Order: sequence, then C-alpha cells, then structure tokens
Amino acid sequence: MALERTASQGDFRANLSKGGSGRSITLSDEETAMCIKASKAVGLEFSGVDLIREKMGKTYVTEVNGNPGTGIIDITKKNHFADLIKFIETKSKKKENIPAPVPLPDADKDDKQHQENEEEASLKRYKELSVKQEKSRLDYNESALLSFFKKKFGNI
Repeated sequence: MALERTASQGDFRANLSKGGSGRSITLSDEETAMCIKASKAVGLEFSGVDLIREKMGKTYVTEVNGNPGTGIIDITKKNHFADLIKFIETKSKKKENIPAPVPLPDADKDDKQHQENEEEASLKRYKELSVKQEKSRLDYNESALLSFFKKKFGNI
C-alpha cells in the first residue's frame, strides 16, 4: 500500500500539508524492492520512501524519511505505525538474552578533556597561521580562519 501525491494547481510541491492531494496506489514489485533497498541503505528498518515516476516509466528514489508523515493513514486506510509497533514487539521478543547495559564513561570528564584538546589545537593552529602570515601570504581560507581565531582569542 502506498500513497501517490499530486500538487495543487500552480504549485510544484505535492506535500499534503501544502495543499497537495493524495490517493492510495499499489507499487510494482520493483518499486517495493527499490524502497526496501533505499531504506536499508540509510540504516532504517521503517521509513517513508519518496519515489518519482518519469513519464517514460523509470522510477527514482528522491528521499528516505526516518520519520514519515501520518497523512498516508487517512488516504490508504492502513495504519503503518501499528505494523511498526508489532515489528518492534516481535523483534524485541527474539532477543531474550539482552546483555546488561555497559556503563557509560564519565561524559562530563570526557567532554571537558575534548574541549581542552580542541582549544589547544586551535591555539596551535592560530600560532602557525600568524607565523605564516608574517612570512608569506595566506590563502582565502587561512585568512578567514586567522580572523576567526583573532576574534576568539584576541591577539597573541
């Protein structure tokens, strides 16, 4: 079960929230396989996949949505989210031997250390760019980065 959206006259967007309309359709086996492959390609087991059909018959994936809209329920009269709940319940029952969670490292300590390392690296880069500026001409990106460092750290 799928939803075909059509844009309202004078608009190119077919979003239901933008005035587009929709009707229930059945995808071909090839289009269904394309949707499954696209969803798996981005690491999703549940998604809304947008397709566009060319007038010559070729179909393309244009978008994979990890949080698909609910407008499809009213049009297709099929609540795919109920299927999602059943899928999650079935999948969780199959994993009876769930390992105990591993305690997370001290996030605050790690974040503080990471920030200190970034600051240290930024100051080192700032000094390198300052020396390079004195010896030669900086390219556009280096000049912009040096300007940013001067605003952040002041003159050193």
